[in-house]
Amino acid sequence: MSESMPPERLAEITARWAAVPAGEPYWVTVTGASQPGVTMTALSHAGEDVSALLAEVERLTAQVAALESALTGQRERIAQDVNRARRPVFAKGETPENVAKTTRAIDIRLIEMGPAAPYWVPEAGEPRG
Repeated sequence: MSESMPPERLAEITARWAAVPAGEPYWVTVTGASQPGVTMTALSHAGEDVSALLAEVERLTAQVAALESALTGQRERIAQDVNRARRPVFAKGETPENVAKTTRAIDIRLIEMGPAAPYWVPEAGEPRG
């Protein structure tokens, strides 16, 4: 991933454009702008500001995609781990609610503790936590 935009650079751009009054026309005449110098300064940097901001958006978009991919991988691993765990055996007359609550508690414990969970079922060749 590329390097992030320095906070100072973003602050410069923000300050430059925050100084332009809302509704200010983006053309400058001697009589048509309330602060022609401020507007002209902001407009003179518009090309580089937009380029820098677009590059930052692209960088952050790539970073989000990478993080989403990593998260998907972790979710898949957790699902595999949960599915490898031995499930408890319940009495024939046990209520579905108690079975669901117990199973959910096991799933949560596996997720929280990982290989250190006391009922972890390691993959073939994987050392037990």
